[in-house]
Amino acid sequence: MELRDLTASERVTLIALAHFCVLADNTLSAGEESVLGDLVERMGAEQYQAAASVARARISDFAALRAAVAGVTERAARELIYGTLLELAIPDSINNNEAQLLELLEAEWGITTEPTNFPIHDPSE
Repeated sequence: MELRDLTASERVTLIALAHFCVLADNTLSAGEESVLGDLVERMGAEQYQAAASVARARISDFAALRAAVAGVTERAARELIYGTLLELAIPDSINNNEAQLLELLEAEWGITTEPTNFPIHDPSE
């Protein structure tokens, strides 16, 4: 599964999680900016902008984020979203707020943190 294959609501959830992750330390690092640029490219700019617009309008707090996360039911989508969020959190080391987002996904979706259990995008592909 690729980012372009996500449903509209799955894309909204991913973008909301990405925004919460970036805002977790109140700064956009060069590493995060690079991963976000790659995310836009992999998803497609039009799909990204549409999902970002809906995410901003509907998911403004942690309760709304939790509800959106609960709405993602497809295992492949869950793993792809988790892997993408992990890519975004890693460049500057994972801070406590980012860890809480990842732990939310692990608990809600039953994802274990074994590195082979979720796809991580290889930029060389």
